[in-house]
Amino acid sequence: MLRDTIWYNNGNNFLLIDDQIKIDSNYKAYNIDLNGELKGIPYSYNLKNSKQGDSILKIISKNSIITETELLYRKEKDYYDNLSTNIEMFIALLAIVFIFYASKRAKKYKENPFVETEDWVEIGTSQNTIENDGWVSKPIQKKYKPNYLTYYGNSLKFTEEQITTVLQKRFPYFSNLSFSEKTRFLARHKKFMKSKIFKIHDKSGYKEMPILLSATAIQFSFGLEEYLLPHYQFIHIFPDAFLGIVPTLRFLEGNVSGNTINISWNHYLQGNQDPKNGQNVGLHEIAHAYHFQNILASSDNDKNFANDFPKYFYSSNKIFELEKNNHNSLYSTYAFKNAEEFWAESVEIFFEKPSDLKEKYPTLYNNMCILLNQYPI
Repeated sequence: MLRDTIWYNNGNNFLLIDDQIKIDSNYKAYNIDLNGELKGIPYSYNLKNSKQGDSILKIISKNSIITETELLYRKEKDYYDNLSTNIEMFIALLAIVFIFYASKRAKKYKENPFVETEDWVEIGTSQNTIENDGWVSKPIQKKYKPNYLTYYGNSLKFTEEQITTVLQKRFPYFSNLSFSEKTRFLARHKKFMKSKIFKIHDKSGYKEMPILLSATAIQFSFGLEEYLLPHYQFIHIFPDAFLGIVPTLRFLEGNVSGNTINISWNHYLQGNQDPKNGQNVGLHEIAHAYHFQNILASSDNDKNFANDFPKYFYSSNKIFELEKNNHNSLYSTYAFKNAEEFWAESVEIFFEKPSDLKEKYPTLYNNMCILLNQYPI
């Protein structure tokens, strides 16, 4: 059986014959030099029988022939090879820029990781001594050197007086509670902190870290029956914005992932400094965590929260659809990324700008009051 294309050696040239009609008909062909460049000289060649064609194919090596089809293939291949190379170089350049930027930030954190005032106290020390005063047991020694400090909540030996001092000074929500409410808050706070493992991504950590982050969780859940967030065992604390990988590489102020809550300490403090600006990354991430625990998790959820959430969702969905394409002063553009981000930002506004929320979206405010069993105003 003849092939689609056969070649005939004619001195220094090759005869290209395209089998387009029949085996015994005339064929239009081109005289091709050894480099495969068309000379554009058409002529006819009559092939007598298939045996002659087969013998020609056996004599001529395909590797020494370049057909017009092969030329087009090679040009196309070269084009995509060059395109692939250019894309790889562009990605490599982006990676270099990203690594350089990340190294600069890492150097900054290494030189001055937390930038706290003098009254912030390292875990395991008191105001007047650098010796271990029994607040926390020594971490278990490992064969390798971890890049973070691990503190088990049930090993933290903070007294109620020490916790109260921190909260009175740095947590306005606690300061505004009545005496009985403070007692209840502290009892919940102690249980919550004991149930978590705190991983601080630096050489030192402050006792305010586990105290304040636990307090934020209790602030959110103060009106709920279930408040321990058993799904989230770990709380990771980073000096500043940290690297996120999924779904894309980017720096984050906070997020929840798996059974972990991740927080940038610097951004957390910024949110706490002004409790009325409607921006609090601690409340934002805690809102995500409690939403997962009570709505998406299959166990250990708060039944009242789960039952009341549809009312909130109905009112919030109407606002989400109404406002997502419009500019507004209450929500940020990021809140309209999806329903979960709108929920987390609604929590920030509910606690820090309740009057504005009630004035602009009274139904949403009322449904959140019922949902969280709290009434800010």
